[in-house]
Amino acid sequence: MINSSIILEKALKQGFNPSIRQEYHHNHSEISLSQYSRNCRKQLYEENINVKKIYLDIKYWIYLRDVYLNNTNEPAKIELYKCIDSLANSNKIICPISIAHLAELEKIKDIEKRNPIIYLMNKYSKSVCFYFFFDRITEEIISFFFANNFCESKKDWKVYAIDKIGRLYGTPSPHIINLNVEDNFRYQKYFYDLLSYIDVSDFLWMEPDKSDFDYKMEVIKLACKHNEEKKKVKYLKFKDSLINEIAGFINKADKLIIDAYHYVANSNEKLSSEQIQLLKNLIINSFDYMEADTAVLMPAIYTQSCLNAYFMKRIEEDYSGNDINDFLHATIDASYCDYMFTEKKLSNIINHHKDIKIIKYFNTAVEYKVDEVIEILKTI
Repeated sequence: MINSSIILEKALKQGFNPSIRQEYHHNHSEISLSQYSRNCRKQLYEENINVKKIYLDIKYWIYLRDVYLNNTNEPAKIELYKCIDSLANSNKIICPISIAHLAELEKIKDIEKRNPIIYLMNKYSKSVCFYFFFDRITEEIISFFFANNFCESKKDWKVYAIDKIGRLYGTPSPHIINLNVEDNFRYQKYFYDLLSYIDVSDFLWMEPDKSDFDYKMEVIKLACKHNEEKKKVKYLKFKDSLINEIAGFINKADKLIIDAYHYVANSNEKLSSEQIQLLKNLIINSFDYMEADTAVLMPAIYTQSCLNAYFMKRIEEDYSGNDINDFLHATIDASYCDYMFTEKKLSNIINHHKDIKIIKYFNTAVEYKVDEVIEILKTI
């Protein structure tokens, strides 16, 4: 946890004006912290609407680190570094990070190898990261409900997909005992403003986690669980497997569906189990009968389900821990970014599987070869 006085000191150096923000929150006390968070994410989206978003697999961050530290003479890696550095410095690109990136960093135990990557992530992401997976799913369901005549207006799920990493993963807002409820709410929004000035290095530039949690082992366990489930699945056509995967996810997403419905309806009415099931069936059937239109509204659900369906059909091929990592990344970058530079296996699946239409639906360029990546970067 980062001391709040340290956060304030850093914010002041970057032009933060406490008086102006306190006055703003005093004059807009009717705005809840949740709504204020949405407003800030929307503003961040609008500030970066014309900036290309690039997903970099951890291997590319390692390439960039090696050039940054002068640990390689490979021309392709040096050219890659120059392209990304130039584009980032001219505000043409950002390379947002995600929880999956942070998990990958946890596996790098050598500080001298890890911290330069953190520095570069901070520089090229500009502290922009993707919102939590289940919150993004909720936004996608909201987008779907609006598009299906729950309301005359429509919402774009992309608007709320990114945030500042400090606001998302930073220090929780303290509760001030001697303040009344209303003033505490104002202080929480003021503290939320302060968190905007935290970057990747502030809470990752530290000794690697020495807890009992072993990320690598956890993803291997998850891969083994999927492999056991696959043995029980009968052979199906890809579309049937896809709908099964979507239905399996949606049927466990009661809270997300209820939250989305309450937001769209602007009501906290209690939904019956029959009403919730009707909403679930609406989503599942829309994917079944209007795949393209529905996938565009709910890209993370579609992407995750596609990749799971791919592996469920390949009886001879087991999930690996790396596959789980790639899936975590792909649910974000394959549909939320303009460019996805990833591993060979995932690139080939997305680019060449005839039934996986991620590129067609989301117009994302997916590549794994460094030379090809460089050529793509030169077109931006």
